[in-house]
Amino acid sequence: MEPMPGKAAWVQRAWEEIARVNQVDRTRAALANYATTQADQHLDANRYCNVLACSQADDHALLPGPYLNAAYIPPMQNSNQDAVGCIVSQAPPLETISTFFHHLCTNNVSILLNLTPLIEKGVVKSDRYWPQSFDSPEKFGDGCVVTKISEPSEALSDFNGLEFHRLRIDRHKEPAHELTLLHYTQWQDHGAVSTQKITNLLAAIDKLQKTHPTSSPIWVHCSAGIGRSGTFLGAFLAAQLPTNLRKESGDGMDFAVKLLDYMRQYRAGMVQTAEQLVTLALAVESLNEPL
Repeated sequence: MEPMPGKAAWVQRAWEEIARVNQVDRTRAALANYATTQADQHLDANRYCNVLACSQADDHALLPGPYLNAAYIPPMQNSNQDAVGCIVSQAPPLETISTFFHHLCTNNVSILLNLTPLIEKGVVKSDRYWPQSFDSPEKFGDGCVVTKISEPSEALSDFNGLEFHRLRIDRHKEPAHELTLLHYTQWQDHGAVSTQKITNLLAAIDKLQKTHPTSSPIWVHCSAGIGRSGTFLGAFLAAQLPTNLRKESGDGMDFAVKLLDYMRQYRAGMVQTAEQLVTLALAVESLNEPL
């Protein structure tokens, strides 16, 4: 983790806050509107049996349609007018990839961010769901065909560790859908990254949004869809708020805790470690700095 002059107290507070929200998650698990009924009925569709999607977090149900381990997180109150929501999910297991593409299409997702390498320390963290070359489309499930259709744009070529894939999804009797997959390969499971790398990812998504304006949500996943995804999405949600609202909550850690509580209403486990929470706090402070 990058140096934190004057931020030593943040580390201890981060441990305490993660312990607190983990206890809140355990308490919520007993409530009807946080039940994992559908997830329990589709255990094979979950990459991890201890990371299950709740059915109705604060009246926001799972994505409509076939079960997928995912949740929709709306923009925070008083976000900028052009703010968009986020869908966060686990890396889809092979048997759910066609369902994954169904939800990408029905939610009109144009930006998909994958934050995990496919393999870490010999362990599969995400299955490949996109073609390796232009002339080798991949078929998933019953008639879902995914084709790679273009190379990285010049505007995105300077982001180290970030792979760019422009994909077309063809489904039986459905209109074709195109989206941009950003695959970031330098963030290890349960770990953190520098503030600059978070900023670079935000900038890449901002460039894509300006090129193809849309009100549709972005989609983010890592492996379990809670640690790395939660850390990044916290920064993404914060970036959509006016600077004065972020500063009103105190320092970067104060607002990071607010983001932590907000995201955990919709998906348990978001931001897994104290190190990740400190990373989010540093990202918030960076957003508050004058350009």
